[in-house]
Amino acid sequence: MYIERAAVNATYIDFVMNFVHFWSIVPFLIVNAVLIYFIIRYRRRSAEDRTSKIAHNTRIEILWSVIPSIVFIVMFALGAHSFYSMRAAPADAVEIHVTASKWRWEFAYPARATGLAKSVQNDKVLLLPDKKPIKLILKSKDVIHSFFVPAFRVKEDVVPNMFTYVYFTPDTSMADTNEFDIFCTEFCGLDHSYMVARVRVLPENEWKAELQKLEAAAGEVSVAAGKAIFDSNCVACHSLDGSRKVGPTFKGLFNAERKFMDGSTAVADENYIIESMKEPNKKVVEGFPPAMPAQTYSDAQLRSVLEYIKEIK
Repeated sequence: MYIERAAVNATYIDFVMNFVHFWSIVPFLIVNAVLIYFIIRYRRRSAEDRTSKIAHNTRIEILWSVIPSIVFIVMFALGAHSFYSMRAAPADAVEIHVTASKWRWEFAYPARATGLAKSVQNDKVLLLPDKKPIKLILKSKDVIHSFFVPAFRVKEDVVPNMFTYVYFTPDTSMADTNEFDIFCTEFCGLDHSYMVARVRVLPENEWKAELQKLEAAAGEVSVAAGKAIFDSNCVACHSLDGSRKVGPTFKGLFNAERKFMDGSTAVADENYIIESMKEPNKKVVEGFPPAMPAQTYSDAQLRSVLEYIKEIK
C-alpha cells in the first residue's frame, strides 16, 4: 500500500528501499527461472546419461561474485548516506522533547526552541512547523517504546533512562494533508496497539499561535525554572564563567568532551547531563573530587536544568 510522503528525506529513503527491493526480487526471479530451465533442459533422459565432467566455469564464477559485490557496495553506500543524513541535525533545528509511557505520548516544547516565555507541553497531537528542521529528543518513563511516523520515514527506539533522537524536515507540499499518524512499534504491554497520536504540521506563524494557546497551561520545564534551581542549589559548587569551584563550570558544558578519573571520555549531551545529576559519582570529571550528592529532582526539574545548561555558552 502506498504511504504518502511528508518529509524532505522521504523521497530519498523510498528510492533506497525501492533499489534494495529491485535487487532482491529481480535476481531471485532470474535464478529461479534458470533453475527451472536447467531442471527441464538437462534432466536425465535414459539410463545411459551421465553427469557432465565440467567442474567449474571461471567466467561465470567471476560474474556471480563481482556483480553482487558491486550491488551490495552500492546498497551499503546508499544506506550509509541516508543514515548519516538523518543523524546530522543542524544547530538551528527546532528541539522538541517526546516522552513515552504506557500508553501515551507527551510532547514538550522548550522555551529556547519556541521563543515563548515558558516551555509548553501537550499530548495526543505533536505540533510542528512546516519546512523547518526538527530534532525530537525521545525518552521513556517506563519500558522500551518505539516512535514511528510513516509519512516522515522516521523510527527510533525510546529507551528508559537515556535520550535518543530523530531528525527530519517536514514538508506538507508533498502530501494531501497536514496531519499524520504516530505509532509505537515496540510491543510495550497490554494496550500497545492503542498507543497512537497525531502529528499536525502548520506554517510557522500558525504553529507559534497554537503554542501560545498552550502557554498558559505550561508546566515547569523552562530555562527560567532551571536558572532558579541553579541559583538555589548549584551556584556554590559550579560557576557560569569558566572559573574553577568544587565542581566543573557549566560554561560551554553542553556537547563538550569530558575526561573522567578512570581515563574514559564522553560528550556532555542530554544523557550525560541528566545522568550526572541523578548519579553524579558514576562518571567523575578528571581533576575534581566525587563530592556531589545524588539529586532528587523531578523529571521536569531535571529537564529545566538541562535547558538552562544549554543556554550557557
